[in-house]
Amino acid sequence: MIIAESAPNLGGVNQARNLAKYGIKTTVISDASIYSIMSRVNKVIIGTHSIMANGGLISYSGIYNVCLSAQAFSIPVIVVAGTYKLTPYFPFDHQTFNELYSPNTIFKKDFSTDLSNFKFFSPVYDYVPPDLVTIYITNQGSQNPAYIYRFFNEFYSQEDYLL
Repeated sequence: MIIAESAPNLGGVNQARNLAKYGIKTTVISDASIYSIMSRVNKVIIGTHSIMANGGLISYSGIYNVCLSAQAFSIPVIVVAGTYKLTPYFPFDHQTFNELYSPNTIFKKDFSTDLSNFKFFSPVYDYVPPDLVTIYITNQGSQNPAYIYRFFNEFYSQEDYLL
């Protein structure tokens, strides 16, 4: 199993440690190495923050690059998520549902010098369009990204959209 390090918070390294406790062999690679290693991968499995009504997803920063690399090598992208992550909203661009965190939050360092001449863009999430996702695996079975809106309508009423 190959796991990206997920810098700067190193969530992938923590996941590899947890898998190693159970005897699962893992290889941790840097985020910059994803494209170069993709030719050796047979499937990409990712989690997500939310699944949009158009079949796209809002996932953690860096996932868009992973999905683009997988598309370049015709590798299937499998998204694992619960049905509670479905949302009736449609994204309009990459920044619609994104959050920008302070560099102090992400890098866990105190920037005490004057940084008034610098702009930091630290996006927390990436929007991944539905054409980069092969299939969604949910607690209700597998779903094609093109049928996510129909799937959403089966489980939620129109009155549930705005609470």
